[in-house]
Amino acid sequence: LPCRVCQQGHGLKEDGTCELCVAENCEVCNSVSNCTKCVEGFTPVAAANQTFTCTSCADNCKSCDQTGAGKCDAGSCQEGFTTSKSKGCETCAQNCLTCEANGPLSCDPGGCRVGFGLQGSGEWVFKKSQCAPCASNCKVCDRSQ
Repeated sequence: LPCRVCQQGHGLKEDGTCELCVAENCEVCNSVSNCTKCVEGFTPVAAANQTFTCTSCADNCKSCDQTGAGKCDAGSCQEGFTTSKSKGCETCAQNCLTCEANGPLSCDPGGCRVGFGLQGSGEWVFKKSQCAPCASNCKVCDRSQ
């Protein structure tokens, strides 16, 4: 029987068979040479003959479909990174998983890795928050929680 929907990374040909997508880093193609969805970290970009190929996003970025190649969509940076003003991804504080609210080189409340908590007190915790190790056998040491 002819195929109606091909597996990931394959495009449907007119004869009802499936063939590997030509575009590198392509997850879904509606024909062998036209990519409609790229793998994580890449975005479809118009190429010759009204087709789309996959071009990389900014380093440490999962999605740039809205902002375009070489950039990163808001909230789409990998764990431990945050979206910068230039739409790239900048690193959070050491041992921090999320810093979208407080920005690069700091950490959001509750954003430290397991076994670490925000150090400091008062307004400073939320401006330049850093993750410090908890005491042995401690469950919660984050002052923001």
